[in-house]
Amino acid sequence: MCFLSILKLRFFRTVIAVSMALNLGLASGQAQSSHSYPSELREWRANRIAALRAPQGWLSLAGLLWLKEGDNSFGSDAGNKVVFPAAAPARVGAFRLQNDSVWMSALPEAGVQFQNKPVTELLLWPANAMPNMGRFSWVVIKRGTQYGVRLWDAEHPNLQGFEHIPHFPVRKKWRIPARFEAYSEPRILLVPNILGMNIEQQSPGVLHFKVSGRDLQIPVLEEGPESFFLVFADATTGAETYGGGRYLSVAKPGPDGQTHIDFNKAYLPPCAFTPFATCLLPPADHRLPVVIRAGEKNYGSH
Repeated sequence: MCFLSILKLRFFRTVIAVSMALNLGLASGQAQSSHSYPSELREWRANRIAALRAPQGWLSLAGLLWLKEGDNSFGSDAGNKVVFPAAAPARVGAFRLQNDSVWMSALPEAGVQFQNKPVTELLLWPANAMPNMGRFSWVVIKRGTQYGVRLWDAEHPNLQGFEHIPHFPVRKKWRIPARFEAYSEPRILLVPNILGMNIEQQSPGVLHFKVSGRDLQIPVLEEGPESFFLVFADATTGAETYGGGRYLSVAKPGPDGQTHIDFNKAYLPPCAFTPFATCLLPPADHRLPVVIRAGEKNYGSH
């Protein structure tokens, strides 16, 4: 598998898995009664909050710690090359970056575990292993030619008092009919991310829809067997809503090509909650020249 494919899979492992879970109730082409729709949105928002608060949720993210070639000592002591939060042991072990692989060695007394068993040596990359140590867990990610340790803290201060994301009033008019038009062959789009990189993403086609009488279209990205993924901006972006755009899942259409875009479920990218995420940003043709006052608003200061 090529590097860009690996990068795409690793980025979407968290973001898309969460968005798919949030959209289990979204049925392709099926009308929903006015009685059930508010209940569905309340459940969707509850699932959204739970996902953000999870031990490996975005609110628990405590660091993106870049590695250098060779041994990288880690622990909470400031003398380490990779410094963990103060609640971690002063010295835990080392990450060794060599020949496009990352191994971890840990002191026995540090209490590092993997799959509920104590571990002192473990291949982290490309094995995609996630060890843990008490409240902390981590994985190795790759961005361009750089390797980093993505660190979570299940007791992160960000979790204190977090219960709500500001959002526009739910209006069913923002659940908009859409028609999917497939490309003759799937296309590879270059989608920028917050690090200034262009990431290859596969797009099978575009969605056509109307907002305030205007004919619009937006390319979709592959998300999974049942849904497309949208990265979009609109006229509220950077003012009422997050400056880096918003995300949305859309149920894949049936044989008639018809589906719905539910802007009430437009949600903030991870970068709205943490400086340690590497989010996709909307390309020019994903920027809608209309006001969409639906879905999540600004949150915090990231």
